[in-house]
Amino acid sequence: MAKGQLLATAHKAVELFEKIHNGNNLEPWAAAKITLALDYIETVADYMLYNPESQEHNMSETEVVEVEPEIES
Repeated sequence: MAKGQLLATAHKAVELFEKIHNGNNLEPWAAAKITLALDYIETVADYMLYNPESQEHNMSETEVVEVEPEIES
């Protein structure tokens, strides 16, 4: 469940990046939601990466998915 949610979040983040990069404005409430989402993701990532107990439980389930935004020049 979490893997699918993270992947969906990454895809949506790339879509939003492309929309903003192409000149669409972002309303303040939307920027605040992105800031909050980043804080939540960073909190969980820091816990998973730097907490020894977390690493013991998830060593066999580690999977890295790289998502790079397409940037038009």
